[in-house]
Amino acid sequence: MHYIEKYPLYFMTPRGDIATGEVLRYLSPMTADKLFHLLPIRSMVIRRGCLLVIEKDVREGVERGKRSLSTGEIAYSPLSKAIMVALCDVDVSHPVNPLGRVIENLSALERLQTGESIVLHVELMP
Repeated sequence: MHYIEKYPLYFMTPRGDIATGEVLRYLSPMTADKLFHLLPIRSMVIRRGCLLVIEKDVREGVERGKRSLSTGEIAYSPLSKAIMVALCDVDVSHPVNPLGRVIENLSALERLQTGESIVLHVELMP
């Protein structure tokens, strides 16, 4: 069986801005695989301080859990059933599965407010 070791993850905002992330399978292999098969994801965002929360149940438990995220880091929270992006260095109250990092245009995500929509996709859509 062939596995994708990393894949791009595009975050598309309602303003037409695109932030580019990279999911690295080795960080949390089962979570990364399940996320890949759920894409594209359309959801609303919730701002929780330095965390951008995108609700989506990936149906995966804690895998290589950690309790702190650095700026731009992407993780999945089994407890919140949500994908999280750290907008600054932040400690979280429960273990999250690391997935990768935003590598381009984090500022597009910093401008999002609670209730705005977002689309996550593995390839750029027209």
